[in-house]
Amino acid sequence: MQHKAVAHPTDSRLLEVARNKLVELAKECGLSLKQTFVKEAKQLTRRAGGYAHAKQFCRMRKVINRQRTIVGRLSREIPRQVANQFNTQITNQVATLSAELKGTITEALAKAQRLMTQTKHRKSKGVPKLYSWHAPETECISKGKARTPYEFGVKVGITSTIKGNLILGARSFPNNPFDGHTLNEQLEQASMLSNSTIKNVYVDLGYRGVDQDNPRVSIKHRGKYKSLTEKERKLLKHSLI
Repeated sequence: MQHKAVAHPTDSRLLEVARNKLVELAKECGLSLKQTFVKEAKQLTRRAGGYAHAKQFCRMRKVINRQRTIVGRLSREIPRQVANQFNTQITNQVATLSAELKGTITEALAKAQRLMTQTKHRKSKGVPKLYSWHAPETECISKGKARTPYEFGVKVGITSTIKGNLILGARSFPNNPFDGHTLNEQLEQASMLSNSTIKNVYVDLGYRGVDQDNPRVSIKHRGKYKSLTEKERKLLKHSLI
């Protein structure tokens, strides 16, 4: 698990980030918004944090609904402003603006729409949730820890030698696949980079049941502890420290 440099993605904070980014984008495009909701947004963020701390979730949801309404108004007003300027063709700067910032505007509005949808419906089927504005590839991965049950980042696989801990390969695996399904790609990368043939692999219990998918290597983990030799047990214990 490779952590991303993101803050904890609460609904209130994500909506405030979306509002701020949309306002900055409008200023960059030279658009004059009727309202930016800066003062009200600051108060709403403070109130949402206070209600959440006091466990007054009904009041907190009302504040979040207002934040979502603000983001929706901005996301509807920006396309109208852009369309009006592009249709009138006031200056040459506006003409070049459509080619340079069209992709940025579309991407920002799509992110804002995703945030509005996921904050309105707790379980949005078919649409992956957005946990960070600047790092949309961030995923929520359950680790089962008592203090931090969820971690935000991307799953990665690292292949290293037992002696010396020399890293032979490292790659990321988006969409949080099963650990065992990533072993084949990890071994392929490590073999290419090290220019050698890998015969024995020491892994944890997350890689059980993939022996048939990797017939060229001998996979050793704690589930096979009784069938391992004394030397292999020591190597397995050393590799999992």
